Amino acid sequence: MVDSTYQTKVYTKQGGDELVVANGGTATVESGGVLNVEEGGGLRRSGAVPAAAGSAQGDATALTAQRNAVTGADGTKGVKLPTAVAGDTVLVINTSSTAILKVYPATGAAINGLSANAAFSLGPGRSAQFEATSATQWYCAPLAVCTPTVNETNESANVLSSASTITLGAPSGTTQTATIQAKDSDGNNIAAVQRLEVYMCTDSAGATPSGTGVNTSVTATTGTVLKAHTAKLHLEVITDANGVAVLSFNNASGGGSYTDRVALVLPNGKLVVSNALAVANA
Repeated sequence: MVDSTYQTKVYTKQGGDELVVANGGTATVESGGVLNVEEGGGLRRSGAVPAAAGSAQGDATALTAQRNAVTGADGTKGVKLPTAVAGDTVLVINTSSTAILKVYPATGAAINGLSANAAFSLGPGRSAQFEATSATQWYCAPLAVCTPTVNETNESANVLSSASTITLGAPSGTTQTATIQAKDSDGNNIAAVQRLEVYMCTDSAGATPSGTGVNTSVTATTGTVLKAHTAKLHLEVITDANGVAVLSFNNASGGGSYTDRVALVLPNGKLVVSNALAVANA
């Protein structure tokens, strides 16, 4: 007697126009076999639009689709690849045009030559196809669907980018520091001496250069001031070997608090602008 409750995991739908591989089923092309997709045909894979989250492997957004257009990257948030199975592929697209996306493997796995559990930095507007070669190893394949990051190609390593940061120290009396960290387009610190151009401005876009500098001085406590085009307002600075320059603003005997901003000029003409200083007068 036929068991009417039995359902195969690979079957043709009624009408015969769709072959279904159900959960737990497998379609296998054996050695010597070929799956041909003729012109006009196509293969589609599942897609999702997950939002990046967290700041570490444990709280990154878990990816469940094969194609992922990830939103919300901010240089810290990330996504996590599924548990690796040899032969699996996962496409990750960073939809942010300004920030890197952290891509983590599942616990205990690694990506390329990175250490186990370490994040892969996917640059702004870039995509990468990750291929699993074992239960603990993923590689970013250099295919047409993958735009390699600086980590993979080194084509633009040590090129100053908009990922560079300017971090203000807490005001201390009449002084305050601004730490500039040179970064490449994947958000990696540039471990090399960099020549920087900085100027003071009054707005967050850097559109209005300052007419007045701090009262006393602007000096470099890390790195070197190479040239002052305009004293205390427009400087050329050399970083240390780690791509770091620290500028110290001294407003002693000033007429009031100094609240302008530091603007870093990038090679492409774009700017990185700091928050407003808050340097008190004596």
